[in-house]
Amino acid sequence: MSRSQLFHGAMIGLTLMALLATAQPGVADPGDIAIFTEAAGADVITTSDFLHDWDTTVRMDATAYGLSGSDISVPAGHHLVIYNSRFDSTDGGNRSEIQSQLMLDGIGMPIGWSQGYIRRTSGADETITAGGGIIEVGAGGGILSLNSFRTDSNGAGVQRAPTNSGIQLLQLDDNWDYLRLSTAFDEFRPMNDKEWTSVAYDVQDELDAGSFAHDPDFFASPEDITLTEAGHYMVFANTYFQKTSGNTRTEYWQRLTLDGAEIDGTRSTVYLRGNESTDEGTTSIGTIIETTAPGQVLNVQIAKEDGNDADIVAGRTGITIVKLSDDASYIRLTDSTGQNFNPGSTTPLTWDTPLELDADSFTQSGSQIGVTAADDYLFLNSLYDPDDSSNDRQVFWQRWRENGSTILDYGQTARYSRDDNVDANGNWSGALVDLEAGDYIESISEQLGAAGTLSGDYVGLQGVSISSLFLVFPELTWDGASDGNWSDTRWGAAAEPFTPDATVKTIIGSNTISITTDATARALTMGDGAAVTIASGKRLDVGTDLKASTGDFTLDGSTLAVGGSARIGTLASDGGTVSTGTGGSISTANIGGITTITSGGPMAIGSLSDGGS
Repeated sequence: MSRSQLFHGAMIGLTLMALLATAQPGVADPGDIAIFTEAAGADVITTSDFLHDWDTTVRMDATAYGLSGSDISVPAGHHLVIYNSRFDSTDGGNRSEIQSQLMLDGIGMPIGWSQGYIRRTSGADETITAGGGIIEVGAGGGILSLNSFRTDSNGAGVQRAPTNSGIQLLQLDDNWDYLRLSTAFDEFRPMNDKEWTSVAYDVQDELDAGSFAHDPDFFASPEDITLTEAGHYMVFANTYFQKTSGNTRTEYWQRLTLDGAEIDGTRSTVYLRGNESTDEGTTSIGTIIETTAPGQVLNVQIAKEDGNDADIVAGRTGITIVKLSDDASYIRLTDSTGQNFNPGSTTPLTWDTPLELDADSFTQSGSQIGVTAADDYLFLNSLYDPDDSSNDRQVFWQRWRENGSTILDYGQTARYSRDDNVDANGNWSGALVDLEAGDYIESISEQLGAAGTLSGDYVGLQGVSISSLFLVFPELTWDGASDGNWSDTRWGAAAEPFTPDATVKTIIGSNTISITTDATARALTMGDGAAVTIASGKRLDVGTDLKASTGDFTLDGSTLAVGGSARIGTLASDGGTVSTGTGGSISTANIGGITTITSGGPMAIGSLSDGGS
């Protein structure tokens, strides 16, 4: 344990009985939301525990949640929790370091740790701790709280800033699959500079075998997390470092990889100076990812950019994951322009590469992420600059803005970067928002510390329609007895719809299906050897994703339109049109006549036989 861990766990435990006395949780339904913020602030932050109270209820659905000062009553089940708290210097000089943690019934959890750092030079007088994760509350409910404390030895003053702190909760579905891992022992991890290594987890707090596999044995591969089902996952990971010696400027990085390849938009950093005992802190991330095949391996990787070695601290290092519905509506974006996210005034961030965009819920243009239906939405954002070596002491400040005017008090983040061989800067945030059809949201950023460019790289934004997470769409599978026509009633339906339409997940095993009248499907999955032939002048519209990497499509002056991504084995097109919302791949394209292929994202074509244009 770190030098402060025993003290803070014991002090919180002494107040457990008082906390439990206020717990009167109601009944929660999946999708229920609570959001609390603090308008007054001005609380003095010291090395003692500070339990955040909340004076403003932005939202609290029915009786699902309750609030009394710093005590949030939480009903039984799984919950998403995201928080942020801004701290400002009030006097003095040099350095301050603040840690924040989630507490359940007075006990600290391994998930949800975050760190903030204040330097008091070049205007770096503010910081934000931002963290989150998935928690499980036992039968009868419990008390959730946010605790912060300083780990520096500097006598300079720090206070919680007004109007820039918040905590958000979303009730999840207990029938979903979850994974919660942590560590039992501190681990000294000497590392060469800039060499990535994976975090090992030796404690399984929860593991649902339907979607996850993991072996905590030290002699196995406790760093490997197998995602057994292809699809969407929401991931939260934090790694807590404590320097073992030295005052050399030190920075650690964190990222996620899938089968060894880095996942864009999952990097973060933490700076450990050493002077005034500023020796410890956390890298963390919250994100939504998509796997493309069963059995892909996820790793949390860390690297030391420069400086002293550190322990990975048990009890403050963890990962939580939930398998999300692939029928939900998602947006996932990145950007390749290297835009500055440390501008001198509030500036919206733009996105030029859609990885996924489900048009039934989302639109996107430049900085604006629009919605097509009234709903609750979750948005996650990560910013990262791998090299700010031309600038000193930047602190970026990222927030969320609705419809170009309303800036949220909650869902904020910030990060400090020093330069002088510790050049990277990155962190994440998340926000739950209630939007009407036609509304839009933007991620905005500006400088809190020194001026200078922070050029975005490895950046990402994800969003999901909350109601769509809990919808169950019908699924139809071709009977497989022989080939046939899309309009044939051979899809195994006992009730309407008897044939696929825009609400139906559609599956073709290995047959050839002809389309002679315009057809639609919400999603289409095709097995090895399956084929679809679209007659001249006709079209097939797939609302979300087309998964046919071993399937064939034949177009004859016809149209295949996919709202999401399209993965096609063989495309034979004579004068046809193919369009996708977010790109995909075609293994083999045999083109005749004038064929048009358009894509809202990268489209990889393995081999091309071009007999037309």
